[in-house]
Amino acid sequence: MQSSEIVLYNLSKQAMKDGFQFNRLYRHLYNKDFYIKAYNNLYKNTGSTPKSSDATIQALIEALKDESYQPTFVRGTSIPTITDYLLQEACRMVLEAIYEPKFSIHSHGFRPDKSCHTALTDSKKNVCGGNVVHCRRYQ
Repeated sequence: MQSSEIVLYNLSKQAMKDGFQFNRLYRHLYNKDFYIKAYNNLYKNTGSTPKSSDATIQALIEALKDESYQPTFVRGTSIPTITDYLLQEACRMVLEAIYEPKFSIHSHGFRPDKSCHTALTDSKKNVCGGNVVHCRRYQ
């Protein structure tokens, strides 16, 4: 299997082609490297994936392959388990690789390295007294 970084890069590259259609994205969720990367994204302070989670990741991949996966919750709550969080993060990484290159540079909501603060800074640079300053960026 290819590393998740290479797969995500290739997805981003393909997404920029006009009219390109993605097929079989589900198969990327069978790649163990995605879940290790997802775990490290979710739990940055731990450094690496604990050995006990290898069995959890493998069980998740097998459940996805035989289409028996069902989301589970912590008993008595609506809080997803670690397995569900890993799957959500892996899906987020795939979808972000596809759609992020196509988003406008002026979009700031729910994007990596963007926030309401970057939106305010951007608008402060480009708006003066209620009039948009004309620059190459907006033409």
